[in-house]
Amino acid sequence: MNNSLRTVDSPSGEQNLMLSLEELLLQSDLLAGMARVDGKVLDIESVFASTYLEHLNTSKSSLVKSHYDYVVQNDETDGRIASVMEQMSHFSREEKHRILRCLSALAICDGELHPKEAAMIKQFADAMGIDSSSL
Repeated sequence: MNNSLRTVDSPSGEQNLMLSLEELLLQSDLLAGMARVDGKVLDIESVFASTYLEHLNTSKSSLVKSHYDYVVQNDETDGRIASVMEQMSHFSREEKHRILRCLSALAICDGELHPKEAAMIKQFADAMGIDSSSL
């Protein structure tokens, strides 16, 4: 799989990221895990995740958003996050940093950073080889 970040121009002239379905689903899983980690999934978190996923690839966005909606309600998600992160280790450096920024934004979109959210951000940074000492 080629995991370099790719952009294409849409008919409206905007640039959209083009990721494989597998890459999109992994990110969806990770976002669902972040939304669940503090024990409550707020509407603002789901809106944020849906908007982010839609921006990544509009041609697959409804499928990926449906996947997110399913995964965010599934208790098994919590136990799979480390495995999802491991599968993302081959992403490019730029993609890893973009995802880290997204996770951080999702964690604070409700106005607070729960200790479990901070721990998940650190876990992701460590798993991706990103220096987490500055987080």
